Amino acid sequence: MPLASAGWANNQAAPHFNHYVPQQPQQFQQYQPPAHQPQIQHIQQQQLGYQQQQQQQQQQHQHAQVPQPYAHQPQIQSIVASPIVTPANNPQTFQSAQYVSSSNTAGYDRRNTATPGNFFGQGAQGVTLMNRILMALRSQIHSEEDWALVALMQVSFTSPEACNFKTQPTLADTLLKRVHSRCFPTEPEVVKSNLSKFTVGLERPYLTGNTVKEQQKVLEALLVIRNTSFDPENAQYLAQSEQCREILVHGITLPDARIYAEFKHMCFEIVEALSFYLKFTSSSDALFTAVVKTLTSDDRNSDRSLLIPALRSLARFLIRDEAGMAESVPIALTTQVLRYLLLEGDDELITVSLDYLYQYTARRANVEKLLSQVSATSEVTFTFVVKQLIRLLTSGMRDSSKPMDYIRRPRLAPKPVPSGPPALTQPILNELLALPEPMRATQWIRASYEHEPTGEVTQISLWKAYEAQFESYARNSSVRLLPAVDFIKNVTSAFQSSAAMVVNLPNGQKKFIIKGIVPRETAVSPSSYVLPDGTTTTNPQAAAPAPAAAAKPEKAAVPPTFGVTVALVLNNIAKAGPTSVRELIATFGEELMDASLQNEALQPYVMDLLETLSQPASHGDDDDNN
Repeated sequence: MPLASAGWANNQAAPHFNHYVPQQPQQFQQYQPPAHQPQIQHIQQQQLGYQQQQQQQQQQHQHAQVPQPYAHQPQIQSIVASPIVTPANNPQTFQSAQYVSSSNTAGYDRRNTATPGNFFGQGAQGVTLMNRILMALRSQIHSEEDWALVALMQVSFTSPEACNFKTQPTLADTLLKRVHSRCFPTEPEVVKSNLSKFTVGLERPYLTGNTVKEQQKVLEALLVIRNTSFDPENAQYLAQSEQCREILVHGITLPDARIYAEFKHMCFEIVEALSFYLKFTSSSDALFTAVVKTLTSDDRNSDRSLLIPALRSLARFLIRDEAGMAESVPIALTTQVLRYLLLEGDDELITVSLDYLYQYTARRANVEKLLSQVSATSEVTFTFVVKQLIRLLTSGMRDSSKPMDYIRRPRLAPKPVPSGPPALTQPILNELLALPEPMRATQWIRASYEHEPTGEVTQISLWKAYEAQFESYARNSSVRLLPAVDFIKNVTSAFQSSAAMVVNLPNGQKKFIIKGIVPRETAVSPSSYVLPDGTTTTNPQAAAPAPAAAAKPEKAAVPPTFGVTVALVLNNIAKAGPTSVRELIATFGEELMDASLQNEALQPYVMDLLETLSQPASHGDDDDNN
């Protein structure tokens, strides 16, 4: 119905309808004043005051308030069950190559695969191996000490440079202290006084009263020191350690007993490694005196394992002889070293003896002392010494008494090639006639021709020779000869290196040849012909006996390794000796020249020696650099 028809068109107010509004909770309800009430401002002020009061209450009880429950209920999703793969329900998965390879390459426990970053210590590298070993040595826990010594022995043997004492001085001090405390269970002052008397080794035997396990630990620690001493930097560090010197003196002077053998040998090896870096202020030094006493002792100079390192160490001590220690060496020791030159087959001991003699004869006073001693005794004369040195200079070389044949034989001209194949003997012919073709043709070629890389025969001459040899027999038998084409192809069966070729001549004609064979001077039997693989023609499966091996040429003589040292020792003696000594050495001039010709390394040293012999004898100052 239209509004006009209802009577509301003449500016009459429409009636007010109260619409329904759904009720809301009080805390979410917002006050809305009706449009017909005029006191809107007063109501807004009351509402503002109510809100401020609620804020104050919330601030007072902010820690005690309990959150309101959720206004809605969460929807629970349905759970979908997934099967677990086990060897029982799916064995094919656990038998696959991919599963096996992944199981073998797993580097950690499967219990930690679910949470790889949660277990303690993951990703931490920890301390280095050497720090771990050092802490174990100083822990005073027997199991840790045993492990550390075993690990150190392995590391020091494989790579001694890894145990660097200069960068890890605590390691060296710990090892030395461990050995030193077992060797010297006394006060340092007592040890020092005993060292000066050179009786510490005899007064306090090594590890007396200690258990076998303690002795083994000391030997392991000393073995580590021995292995690391071969490194030059470690040798320099140990040479400056007083504890190391005391240990070495104690070990060198131990009695000759089986229980001390290993300890003594390692001490001598350490002294040999440190000999380049040890410096002595006087000839009365305990270590120097201990080495000399070992060499002069009748009981110990027979032990080669102790004699060689001790003599090598003494020779190195004399290289930097600033305190004149060579003069304190007993002359009996030098005389004994001269006797070692008589040995044959022991090049190591001879080399060490010559090294010592070179350092000893570098001073004129020592040479004069040696000459006076050998002249006074009838056992070792100076003539004997010179003869032995000359013998060592030419040892291992060609005997100079046998003249060398320098005449060259003239080059022989190549032997002429026969014009045709040789005549066959009746036994060889009977063997060939018993063979069928094409084997007979193959064996005839081998019996009448031989391999020659540069030789050649014409194809027509080879065929004519074969035809002339067997044509008469083919008429009287059912075996027919091979055709010419098949016969030429069969040549490669007899000699695999041969080949049929066509050569163009300068006049334009062609020459058909077989390259690689020539006629023999004498025919060979097919049964005795040996193939390149070692089998015979009659029985290819069985190998023929190998021909007698040619005599091996005589092995060339190897010059001695100590020849240069011998020449230097002779030069030192010639410079410091009187005229009679030079005349004696000059009598062996022919042997000296022969040695220099056979060993080119000796030529400059032999020339210096001959030049010294040609000069008059002069007594000057000592020359340490000879």
